Amino acid sequence: MRRLGRSPGGVLAAALLAANCGNLLFHLVAVRGIGPVGYGELGALLGVLTALTVPISALQTVVAGKVARAREGGEALDPWPAVRTTAWCAVAATVLCAALSPLLGAYVRTGSAWPGLLLALYLLPATVCVVPWGFLYGTGRGRHIALAVVTGASCRVVLGGWLSAAGQGVTGAMAATLIADCVQVTILLAATASATRVPVRTRAPATEASVSPRTPATLASDPLRTPATRATLPTRTPLRLTAPEALRSSAAVAGMWALLGIDVLTARHFLAVAEAGRYATAALAAKSVLFLAQIAATVLIRRFASRSGVTARAALTAGLAAATAVGLAATAALVLFGGPILRAAAGGGDVVGPYTRGMLGLAITACALLGIVVQALLARGPHRAWPTWLGPAVFAALTAVLHPTSAFGVSAALAAAATTALAACLLDARRNTSPPAQPASPRDAIPKARTSTQTAVRAQRTVELSIVIPYFNPGAAIAATVRQTAEALEALDSRHLAFEVIAVSDGSNDGSPALLADALPPHLADRLIALELPYNQGKGAALRTGFEHAHGRYVGFIDADGDLDPALLAGMYETARGFDLDAVVGAKRHTCSIAAAAHDPLRGLTSRVFARLAATLFRLPVTDTQTGIKIFRADALDAALPHSRENRFVIDLELLALMHRQGARRVMEVPVRFRPRVGSTVTTAAIALMIRDVLAFRVRLFGIPKPRRTQAAPAPAHIPRAFTHLAPDLALHAGAR
Repeated sequence: MRRLGRSPGGVLAAALLAANCGNLLFHLVAVRGIGPVGYGELGALLGVLTALTVPISALQTVVAGKVARAREGGEALDPWPAVRTTAWCAVAATVLCAALSPLLGAYVRTGSAWPGLLLALYLLPATVCVVPWGFLYGTGRGRHIALAVVTGASCRVVLGGWLSAAGQGVTGAMAATLIADCVQVTILLAATASATRVPVRTRAPATEASVSPRTPATLASDPLRTPATRATLPTRTPLRLTAPEALRSSAAVAGMWALLGIDVLTARHFLAVAEAGRYATAALAAKSVLFLAQIAATVLIRRFASRSGVTARAALTAGLAAATAVGLAATAALVLFGGPILRAAAGGGDVVGPYTRGMLGLAITACALLGIVVQALLARGPHRAWPTWLGPAVFAALTAVLHPTSAFGVSAALAAAATTALAACLLDARRNTSPPAQPASPRDAIPKARTSTQTAVRAQRTVELSIVIPYFNPGAAIAATVRQTAEALEALDSRHLAFEVIAVSDGSNDGSPALLADALPPHLADRLIALELPYNQGKGAALRTGFEHAHGRYVGFIDADGDLDPALLAGMYETARGFDLDAVVGAKRHTCSIAAAAHDPLRGLTSRVFARLAATLFRLPVTDTQTGIKIFRADALDAALPHSRENRFVIDLELLALMHRQGARRVMEVPVRFRPRVGSTVTTAAIALMIRDVLAFRVRLFGIPKPRRTQAAPAPAHIPRAFTHLAPDLALHAGAR
């Protein structure tokens, strides 16, 4: 947000705001130049034009989402096949509308065929610009779109004023609109042509040269291994738009637009003429703020389309927050200042009351939120079209049953309908904000067994202990953590107990995977398995990937940010093996732990609230589920993994709760040494998200069946001697207490 003004999205947002102001100026110039009668004719034509271009706005978002998702996966798309397809569709639509223009002219009573013909011709540039607009924005070239939008709006204002002053009337205003869009699409096509001639950075295929010589040969062809990146001549996959995509997206947006217009028509039908006019004035004033929410949604399209469900959900949360702020501000303005403003706009007379204005504001807030969610669904890809149509359906049902006799009744029905559609779309968005089922690039596709919740058959148990280290942009800390982990476990070699360290990059882009090449000394280099996910999915996905590659009879993990001492792992392994435990869990909240006080009081408070919430909901035999160091018996872990879904930091709690539900009750907490470091990815915001996720997981856990098995003996309550022997400073600390 600090760089919003300099980012492509920020520049585009400013341009769209300027273009909306330019359109308002165009209408002011037009109404002065052609008079109220001519402006009524122009308004009717522009209303038809808006209805015809609803699919265009939907397809722009779909294209931008496709391009952004492919670009994130390292794939370059060729937009020109889709441009040609939309051009042919535009020609067909233009010919059809031109043939129907006499009927439109007779219905609107234009008195001339030219406005209808110009409206038909407008469909040609408006449709052709769909793919260039989406392609440029999906590739991060928002400034080119901003230039086109501002130039087009300026041309429309200047030409509209000149032609209106020249006495061309409605025909001149429509001609100015057509010429402005032709200028806009010309700039977009030129920018697209320039962009497709620029070399692209793609991921090179995995070859022997891209695999470290220290990596075991059995993993050399692993599709999760990090391939080298290199600049190449553009090799682009054709961008395709299918008819089902176009129809589904258009239907979703059409449902939202139908909801935004049905209330005024209903008021006209059920209310007295004067009351309907007052309601229409207030409703149009309230809906005028919706373009701010749409600008926010446009800026977030690329993040909506991200392959990472975490990023998409964060973007959706940000968009909903922005829309809520806009809607509530508009509601407050309508209630407090709406009376004088509406009275001035209507030229005096009565206006709707404050309660009606407040209900209208709440309805528009729900509509603004609905617009954000619909844009997110369009950008994500496959989605359902029917949720937006629940709004008009509920509104029609309410008005048919209740027969509203006041403006307040109509506004209340609109609020209820918009809330219903919003709830349905939010449920669809929750399903859709996960990594796309069909990756944009085949080479970036992760094998189904590595992303599905049904874990594949595990590797043979050829070593005693496997330690997984998931990481995301840790910088130099990852090399130190891997080295310290391997050195801490080196003592197992003298007892002929083999170990392995599995480092899994969760889509890191800070160069940290390259640091692993020299992280270990030569005699330990063959103990490292380095894997990389193609894009950021969350700690849970990285851990599951590491677990599926693990060969150990015992499997553990440790966080990569250096907070926890890897020397504890050997003692935890000895404890698990010596006492035949299902899990050994490090706990910062253990009375014997040596942990520095939290630097962030809010984070410490949130952590305590989370711990209390987890203890209340799950009744686990541990007091601290979130400390990032644990060791599991492999067969106990295997029973839990098929039910694992969490991708964020709740994975720690999820694994323990699933193992507990599957009958793995021999779990022991041990103290840890905890050294907080600046730059940890576990922030206060992440902890707040964990609280939300744990509630959802508690509900899901009810649906996981319990196996029939006898109750295992509980784990010993004291700290094992083996552990305190390998962690003497913790033993001394415990003795001091």
